[in-house]
Amino acid sequence: MKADAFFERKGLIKLLTAMLAESHIGYNLINADGEYFVFPKGAVELDSALVSQPLAWLNQYPKAHTAFVKALREYADATTENSSDIADKFRKALETFFQEFFKMIKPLKAIKASTETIYSKQESRKKLLQILKHCCRHTVIS
Repeated sequence: MKADAFFERKGLIKLLTAMLAESHIGYNLINADGEYFVFPKGAVELDSALVSQPLAWLNQYPKAHTAFVKALREYADATTENSSDIADKFRKALETFFQEFFKMIKPLKAIKASTETIYSKQESRKKLLQILKHCCRHTVIS
């Protein structure tokens, strides 16, 4: 390896990742669309279920992925003063996912109404409707 290769982006990312892993510091390096940011680690099971897995499957929905990454970045610097705004960013990421999934530009409440009309008699859609209803109860209307 050349001496200047150490200073290339890949080399620095690899070094930082290795150093974080070896030091057992409670942070992880997350790659989102070629950009990296340091994110606080939690319990492995929660990090996987709430961060890693959603990031992976949201790759199919670029707008929702971007909104989720934005919320994660701000969550990394959360305070009691901005926690409500950050929670709303996660809600917005969920709303953006539903808009992309249903191929609609409508707000979450309109998606909920459309879904109820289309799927009201299908048992397999009850969980989705419960999620949508829950999200609509917590939607901030500006």
